[in-house]
This record gives sequence, C-alpha cells and structure tokens, in this order.
Amino acid sequence: MSLCRIGIRNNLYYPFMLILFILFRKIDEKLMSNSKICKYKSGNFIIPLLIFISQFFAGIVHIITENYNRKKSSINNRSYSGVELIQNNSDFIQPDNLKKIYLLIVFASYFNYVGSLVRKKHTDFQLENRTRGFQIIFCAILCHFTIRTKHYKHQFFSLIIIFIIIIIISIIDLIFIKDKFGLLISYGYGIFSCFSRAFLDTIEKYLFEFDYLNPYKVLMLEGLIGCLFILLLFFFESTYDDINSLKENGNKIALTILLIIHFLLTYFKNIYRVLTIETYSPMTRALTESIVDPIEIICQIFIFNEDKNQGINPNRVLYYILILVFLFIISFLSMVYNDFIILYCWGLEYNTHLEINKRSISYGNFNSGLMDDDDDNDNDLVDEENNDKKELSGIN
Repeated sequence: MSLCRIGIRNNLYYPFMLILFILFRKIDEKLMSNSKICKYKSGNFIIPLLIFISQFFAGIVHIITENYNRKKSSINNRSYSGVELIQNNSDFIQPDNLKKIYLLIVFASYFNYVGSLVRKKHTDFQLENRTRGFQIIFCAILCHFTIRTKHYKHQFFSLIIIFIIIIIISIIDLIFIKDKFGLLISYGYGIFSCFSRAFLDTIEKYLFEFDYLNPYKVLMLEGLIGCLFILLLFFFESTYDDINSLKENGNKIALTILLIIHFLLTYFKNIYRVLTIETYSPMTRALTESIVDPIEIICQIFIFNEDKNQGINPNRVLYYILILVFLFIISFLSMVYNDFIILYCWGLEYNTHLEINKRSISYGNFNSGLMDDDDDNDNDLVDEENNDKKELSGIN
C-alpha cells in the first residue's frame, strides 16, 4: 500500500470553483494595481463596498429564483391523476430564537466587514499568505468549542506541523527582511485577518447546521448589514482619498471593466464559499485559501514581476524558494486535515473519511454474507423437509 492516497469526497465541485474564483479575483486586483494598466491602489471604501453589494445580490437573486421554482413545482405537483395531494409543511424547527439568529448574523457581518478593511489596509509588506495557516488552526479551535467538531489523530498532527511551519516561516522573514517593525505590523494584520475569517465561517456553519438557515438568505443579510457598516467610513478622510483616486485615474475604461469583473468574481466566490462551508466545514474553506497562496506568490514573481517585500537581502531567490516550499507543505497538510489526502503511517489513516467508508462497506458485505448463509441454511432445511415428506408419502 502506498504511503499517501487521494481521498475522493462528494461535491468537490464547490471547493474547486471557490479556489478558481479566489485566484481569478486576486489576479483582477493585481491588474488594477498594475502601473501599466490602471495604477489604482484600492483603499478602504470602493472594494469593500463592491464586496458587500455583490454579496447582497448573490443572496437575493438566488432566493428569488428558489422561490419562483418552488412555487412552480408546487403548482405542478398539487394533484396527480386528478386527485389533489396533501401538502406537507417541510419547515424545520430552529433551536435558537430569532433574536439570537439575527445577532449571530450581525456578528458575522461585523467580522466580514472588519476583515475586509484589514485586508485592504495598505502596508509595506503583503505577508498575509505567511500567516494563512493560522486560519485553519483558529477554525479548528472555534469549531471544537462551538459546534463540537471532533478532531482525530491525523487532524491534530496536521495542525501541530502547520503551527511549527508558521514559526519557521516567521523566522525566515526575520532573517531576510530588514524592516522588522513593518514585518511585525504585517504579521499582526495577517493574523487578525485569519481570526476574523475564522469567526465569520464558524458562525455561518453554526447557522447552517443547527438553525437550518438558507445560505443565500445569510448571504443577503450579511451583504445588507455590511453595506450599513460601510456608511461609518464616511467619517474618515481615507474614504474620500479612495474616491478621488478612482475619479482621477488615467485609464477609467480599463478600471471600470476590472471593477465590474471584480464584482462578478466576488458574486460567485461568495456563493461557492457558503456552499463549501455548508457541505464541508470552515476548515475546508481555509484550505481553499491556503492552496491559492503559493500560486499567488508564483504569479507575483514571474507574471507581474513585483517585489512587495522591499528591503530583503540579495538572496532573493533562496528566500522565495523557502517560502514557497513551506507554503506548499501547509497546503498539503491542510488537505490531510480535510481528508483529501490520506497518510498511511502512524495510524493517521484510521479515522479518515475514506477508511471509515471502507470499513462500513466491508461491514455491510459481512452482514450480507451472513444473511446469504442464513438463506442457504433455510433452503437446506426446506429441501430436507420436502425429502421427508416424499419419503413419508412413499411409505403410505
């Protein structure tokens, strides 16, 4: 048996599409900030506003579509062969009252709002991908204490190694990057961003799993509340600087096209984000981010030819190779945690999704085999009874 195997899961379409839309949106943002195309450095207002508006539309459009399809199907299924069918109420009983549910949605919107602002905050170092491993760690801890998610040996192993690798990456950055103060600030922003995303995803998972809320309804409400939070930004001067930067941009046509593309990509990204969380877990959503991180660095170096980490020593190639290797390891371990990759060593495979399915199939075959044996025994008994009857009839 090989040491490592792929664990095929249902509905891989959702996380796969989420990865694609995250990657395409990052490329779109890079094009907007590129000096040869737009040279628009997004601030704390325009892009977050687009994010929340697209989130609102992603929810309300699908709610309207679902309601229309439900009404249409209910009209068609109201009778069968002229006989009116009994319509059953399929609503679930929610364990939480409406006040708690709406309070949780407000908290989720707040963490989404704050996280969006932090990610758009301009710093000299864009090192959020170095701290991405904290997102799956935070999600695992929050899910353990809130929705009582069970963790097994392979998951504890993955989280411990991911934490060790984050420490190693931070040491590498301290060695290679000269501006230590800027480095610490960037790490602080990155950790807080992971923390806010973990809270957002965990709250949404709770609402989907325990209160049976429609993911599109949650999206709609979060987008609406986020737009209300955005109004608070009008009290800050940086908002007007962002608006003026948009007005004074030299290539308005290209910028408008890229902003529309950003809106559409965010629209679909939010849909597949909530579907991934609902189908899998917040940890799987964190996995999609960690997979994109090394790809983003490769694109930044070889396609956009950018070096945001100003002040690193001349060993630039060695620096990026080390960072990429460790980010790929974090992505690999994130897939181990989520049972997409199975490690067959030290008993790490025992409680994975793939091995549990194998055991259940084997157990089912074992039970069916026992039933077959019982059937054979019953048939033998029937044959013996028939033979006895024949013998008795012959004697008489």
